[in-house]
Amino acid sequence: MEKEMNVEALKHNSGDVKQKIPLYFLSLLMFIPTLNSYFTWPNPSFHFNYFATLCTTVFLFVSLLLIKPVRYFPKTSVYVMATMCLFCIQLFLLDFSYPLHNLATIAVFVIMTAMTWVIVSLKYLHGSDKVLTFIAFGLTIGAIIQGLISILQFTGLAIHFQPYIFMYDENVVGHLRQRNLLADYMFIGFFSANYLLYREKISKFWGYLLIIFIAATLGLMNSRNIILYILTSGLVAFIALLVSDKSYKSAIRMIFINLFIVVFFQLFMLDILNLFMSIDAKSALDRVGNGAIAPRLWQWQLAFEIFMDNPILGVGLDNYAINQFNYNANSNTTYYNLIGESFNHSHNAILQILAETGIVGGIVIIGGLILIITNFIIKNKNHYNGLFIILLFLPIFIHSMLEYPLWHVVFLNIFFCLLALTENRIENVKAISSPLLPTISLIFIFGTFYHIAYYNLVSNSRIDKTSSVTINKSLENTESLVRRIPVLRNWVELDVSYQMPISGEYNKKYHEILLKLTDFRPYFYENLKLVTYYHQNKQQEKAKNLLLKTIKYYPCKNKIVLNNFEKKRKFSELSAISKKFQADNKDIIEQCNQNNNRKTTSVPTAATP
Repeated sequence: MEKEMNVEALKHNSGDVKQKIPLYFLSLLMFIPTLNSYFTWPNPSFHFNYFATLCTTVFLFVSLLLIKPVRYFPKTSVYVMATMCLFCIQLFLLDFSYPLHNLATIAVFVIMTAMTWVIVSLKYLHGSDKVLTFIAFGLTIGAIIQGLISILQFTGLAIHFQPYIFMYDENVVGHLRQRNLLADYMFIGFFSANYLLYREKISKFWGYLLIIFIAATLGLMNSRNIILYILTSGLVAFIALLVSDKSYKSAIRMIFINLFIVVFFQLFMLDILNLFMSIDAKSALDRVGNGAIAPRLWQWQLAFEIFMDNPILGVGLDNYAINQFNYNANSNTTYYNLIGESFNHSHNAILQILAETGIVGGIVIIGGLILIITNFIIKNKNHYNGLFIILLFLPIFIHSMLEYPLWHVVFLNIFFCLLALTENRIENVKAISSPLLPTISLIFIFGTFYHIAYYNLVSNSRIDKTSSVTINKSLENTESLVRRIPVLRNWVELDVSYQMPISGEYNKKYHEILLKLTDFRPYFYENLKLVTYYHQNKQQEKAKNLLLKTIKYYPCKNKIVLNNFEKKRKFSELSAISKKFQADNKDIIEQCNQNNNRKTTSVPTAATP
């Protein structure tokens, strides 16, 4: 039964203890997904995103049990649903190697649609200030935890806490597994602490202590994005000072002071540490200008070419990787892919969206987001919440222009929670007087499904595949698992392929798996295995063409090709191609060797008092 309820009536009921519980779960959602330390091959991202998705379903389940959601369907929920519908249309009109792989992405957007709706309901129930305060508390706690983990990684002490704390040999990465993701999350936590300090939710002593701690741990990270965050956030604060009515001038002054603290630790943190211990590490400033923009420019060019050739609907969600591999193979130059990795994303969200969804996606996803954010800024330029929400968005926006944080559910959660808070006030809304049992049931079913899927995938990946007997067993498990949960096909088949030797004898079933995998992603080792299969089955032209495309894409891995083919006479034709490439591209190979020997880590190689 529905009844009309104005905003004040909704807030009158917000004092119930049970209606405050979702706010605490919202705080937990901001940092609990970042604590998962279980990562395993072949696809660590699956476990990372699975855990974050499961946390989101728990939050929604609790919220829809305890609050009366507004019947008003928010504009942000419409925006997320429109994006999801675009992905569904692509699924029917375009070709995909793993169609059900995209279904998992669509399912996540179903959850995000529900989440934005719940956040808007909480906003009208408790007020924007209170919801943002709980989000800020969660993000600040998350930044503290990631900062402590970073200290353990920097000092090498994390090795004593495995497997509970993730240990990486090269950089400070927290539990986010990548320094730029960590810097993004830490800077969001930095602005969250600023918000809590300005709103006097924490004392000045503890507030500035937290800010100094976060700034100091940012000084341990050598992510160059930190410099961009400092510059752009300072610019946003300066613009706010110019265009606002100065009602929150003290907040802007506080932000400038605290940004200066971050700058100080970026300049001097490693020098301070050198007074007490011997370290060999580079700061973000030390790494400026070492050529990291080159691979991005290469990817941006390929993404733009893909978009121009597929302007309407693009090449399809998650189809960028294999298309840029083929585009690179047809180019006249060999790119200096010095890091030797597969680029599954263009390292620019706008170009990625245009390449994969075309003009239609550009209008729906990019245009819709611009409208929402612009409208929010215009209507909230004279309110401190407007400034802080934009500052919390800022690291994700900047990072998205250089990488792909929104392809991780942890950041997708933060992004859509903040986006829901941009919803403008309305005078009257409808509230549903009883919990939405059908929605709750769907969320519960989805969460249960993912739990079963996760358990089965991990169980299959733990099988020892070092012998033909266990490999055959794994293939049998693969077929059984895919029949039961077809959405897992890509992850399961990749796990099986990961364990097979490059120059092994492959049966027809395994050949089919290789064909699908290499048609989905330009996996280096899977490509070499397919080259081996073609060679063994007298398909020499296919073998040579695929090998040349692979070497051209992975020039720094040509040494691996030689190691596998050079010493075996039956692969003499393949090793000849590899040797010729090496002779024709000596400058690239030299750059690869120099890159392998260069130290660009932020972890001290020696830390002695």
